[in-house]
Amino acid sequence: MAFFLHPDAQEISNFKDLLNLFGKASGLQNNVHKTQILPIACEGLNVQYIPQDLPRALADFPTSYLGLPLHTRELRKIDFAPLIDKIGARTLSWKGKFFSSTGRETLVKYVLSSIPTYHLSAIPIPKWAIKKIDKIRRAFLWKGEEPENVKPGASLVNWPTVCRPKTMGGLGILDLHKFSTTLRVRWLWLRWVDNSKPWDQMELPCDESDIHLFQACTRISIGNGHKSLFWEDNWLQGVCPKDVSPNLFKLAMRKSRTVNKELLLNSWLFSFRQITNIEQIHELVQLGNMLQHIHLTSSMEDKIEWTQTSSGIYTAKSAYLAQFFGSEFNDN
Repeated sequence: MAFFLHPDAQEISNFKDLLNLFGKASGLQNNVHKTQILPIACEGLNVQYIPQDLPRALADFPTSYLGLPLHTRELRKIDFAPLIDKIGARTLSWKGKFFSSTGRETLVKYVLSSIPTYHLSAIPIPKWAIKKIDKIRRAFLWKGEEPENVKPGASLVNWPTVCRPKTMGGLGILDLHKFSTTLRVRWLWLRWVDNSKPWDQMELPCDESDIHLFQACTRISIGNGHKSLFWEDNWLQGVCPKDVSPNLFKLAMRKSRTVNKELLLNSWLFSFRQITNIEQIHELVQLGNMLQHIHLTSSMEDKIEWTQTSSGIYTAKSAYLAQFFGSEFNDN
């Protein structure tokens, strides 16, 4: 468990007292000597004054928490090395060349491909790291060897085809890039359907591709407008206002307000920096015409539906398969 404290002697002392009270109330023994103290942005401060009854095991970033690398800055290549090494170490203990091709395929699908799942759900893993993991998986799949012992051209089928679902001519091995998007989209779905999560107001580990997939696979029915974001959500006739009026979106000074707040007294009209050209005026008129047909219902909450399932609820399988739309069947 992680606690965030100011580097203040009194606050740290109060925290120690709270731990003692918790121990007495719960009957659990607190062992503070297993605790690490990680100063964050404490440059120029003397953190050595921490009370004697707390451990003085000071550690520095980068570090790891619950198996994930943490840093106050962008993660470096070395921070992803343990994950890649862990996947590579699995193949060392297997005599892959003595397995049948079906056996190697099973190990790649259910062991090598599952190891990075925890990281993929929380951290956008860079493309170079995914390529290294794919190199390990590919070498074991075709030859049962380490990548260094496999000559170029040993693959019988190109890797993108291998990673297609079987219904599309592939082997059904996970495409880790698409799968990472699938897992992160779940954060966006949970924020919509359950705002009781402690991380609800925090920044999510989602990039533009995650947001685009979420928008493409959801349909929003507007109610009171308290939950839908005016610019970012596809609540306006199935599209996002920022896609209808991209130039206006660039001029908007308030990009994270809800539909309710922006439609109240037509506040969205007063959120722009100076409009300077005819294209921006055209977008303003077009957006205004579309908004004329929107009527909020104060007694009804906004609703969201996942369009890729019959139940209207997000599933990882449907989000993953949606990313293959447009792929052609390959029977070679």
